[in-house]
Amino acid sequence: MRKIALHPDSRTAGFTMIELLVVIAIIGVLLLFLVPRIFTMRTAGERNAQGAEIQQIKTAIEAYRHDPSYGDLPPTSAALAAFAPKNGNLAPNDVNLGIESLVLHFNQKDFHGENPFASMMAAIAKTNTDGDSASVNVTSFGTNELFECPDKWGNPLVYFRLRDFADRKKEQKIRLPDGTDLSVAPMWDDKLNRFAGYEDGFQILSLGPDGKYGTADDVTSWEP
Repeated sequence: MRKIALHPDSRTAGFTMIELLVVIAIIGVLLLFLVPRIFTMRTAGERNAQGAEIQQIKTAIEAYRHDPSYGDLPPTSAALAAFAPKNGNLAPNDVNLGIESLVLHFNQKDFHGENPFASMMAAIAKTNTDGDSASVNVTSFGTNELFECPDKWGNPLVYFRLRDFADRKKEQKIRLPDGTDLSVAPMWDDKLNRFAGYEDGFQILSLGPDGKYGTADDVTSWEP
């Protein structure tokens, strides 16, 4: 018997195409809502990881302060370090001073104490974000480069010893990955009329995902 091919009714074919378009539209709407949420969750995860790292550094600073060999917070500028005069110029370009000083103090060649967090600092600090160096080898890294601690987004972390900033207008510069310099100063708590993190005596902060100073996504060593 001869088989007759049945052609789909044009109305049925059109209805199938409409269904397909509806499905595509629904997927598009779902993606419109899901993609920003996924991005937000990823950013939140990065900020949480950065916050945990800053808390580790904060603990290291406390250990350094309570070490009998030192008994003080690392200064904001390496030029103020007790070991600076015998080692020459430690900050030739005057940027990233605070975080460079912190790395230097935790990893100096003639470290008299045994800071249990020095290895952790070394792991996150082996990056020279501004291409500078000391006149001699001053750290345990085996190089005269002045290393920083970049955050999760490639910007140097910022460190301030608050007593070095009695004048609120005093600033330091940090260098961003695009080569531009950004002036930053310790953050002020308007409600308490004093520096944020005053009880700690220091501030550590990351510029956060947006790479801008003083915005809502900054990650700090103190509770806002």
